[in-house]
Amino acid sequence: MPLEEYMATNIWSRLGMKSTTFHPENRPDLRSDQMELGWRGNGPRSVLEPTAIPFAHPAQDDLGGVGLFTTAEDYAKVLAALVSGGGALLSQSSVDELLKPQLADTRAFNEFRSGPGQAAYENLWSDATKGNHTLAGPINLTALPGRRAKNTVHWSGMPNLHWVSQRCQQVDVTNTNP
Repeated sequence: MPLEEYMATNIWSRLGMKSTTFHPENRPDLRSDQMELGWRGNGPRSVLEPTAIPFAHPAQDDLGGVGLFTTAEDYAKVLAALVSGGGALLSQSSVDELLKPQLADTRAFNEFRSGPGQAAYENLWSDATKGNHTLAGPINLTALPGRRAKNTVHWSGMPNLHWVSQRCQQVDVTNTNP
């Protein structure tokens, strides 16, 4: 079964997501201007604008780590399921496992985050911030004053739309770039 078919059957339909796909070219019901937004620039002067898809398109394969297109409404449905303890998708214990730090030794993660991976974190974490990685994304193990509480899990994606879950009790789907 192709990954898109599996995800449509087992995830998207269960959450009421109707505008999510790996292949927007096969979905004339979806407006391309809803799907092709991205950040131009890096830092406080970045702007959200229509953007060309930056990888081979149409995609030959459905890839689990890149290439999913969705609308803000569908994206919010995934986040709402996490906030509600799993919703129609996961049990509370699965959500707890998803958001639990997974690395026994965090030295390599923190070296990557402050070295070659710094661009992905530069607006988010200071060098003093310690972190780990959950199954859902990075988790800061120290507070980021004025930004995030200790033990906050986050992820961004290509358009740099950050979601944040502090022990799955709060979610912020707005962009955290100043």
